Amino acid sequence: MHEIFKLTSRAAVTALFIFMAVGYSSAGHEIVYELTLSPQDLSIGTLRGFHTVRLPDCIPTRDVAAPEMPVKVLQFAIPDKNADYMVEILDDEKSVIPGEFSVYPAQASCVTGQKCPFTEPDKDIYQSSVSYPGARAVLVKKGTLMGVDIATVHVYPLAYIPAERQLILHTQIKFRLVDKTIENSAHPNEPDQQNKNKILQNKSRVGRKQTKQFLKKLLANPEALE
Repeated sequence: MHEIFKLTSRAAVTALFIFMAVGYSSAGHEIVYELTLSPQDLSIGTLRGFHTVRLPDCIPTRDVAAPEMPVKVLQFAIPDKNADYMVEILDDEKSVIPGEFSVYPAQASCVTGQKCPFTEPDKDIYQSSVSYPGARAVLVKKGTLMGVDIATVHVYPLAYIPAERQLILHTQIKFRLVDKTIENSAHPNEPDQQNKNKILQNKSRVGRKQTKQFLKKLLANPEALE
């Protein structure tokens, strides 16, 4: 049986709308992104004797046998996918969630309707006093979509210390995605204009509009396409 309870009685629909306050800015060689959330946005349930943890607009991690934690997937338009980008944490505030928790271990993918064996927790992880996941924001990959270079960043707002059975919510995470090669350059690239030019190339007027609309819904920094 899978039971779900909220840390407050606030309606789930309301939580979806106020889950996070997001700030974004761009300064040529870097993108600064900030999200703010509250312990009230955290949903905790029970499954097979473990606790499930969920946050709106996040998906669960899939490292089998490790704690299944919420991850926020962000995609940013960048000037050049071949540049040497890094993620740097600028601000990180956190709040301990009251109680003791045994977080549900992630399971292997299973075909709907098929009975799959349960994977027990990884003892090395679940007996550790090291916070899991260990990072708050990670640059996962870079690529190109519809002619625009894109960087994918995973943000982990919730941390778990298995040995202490403790959950820690990072209520404010501010980071920058920066091109290390030109950070100190006197004339850094201008990402907004570069990305706009990429969309304009080899497309009809209708095609440009449709592409722009699609990408603006996908990107965490849609202003880069204006």
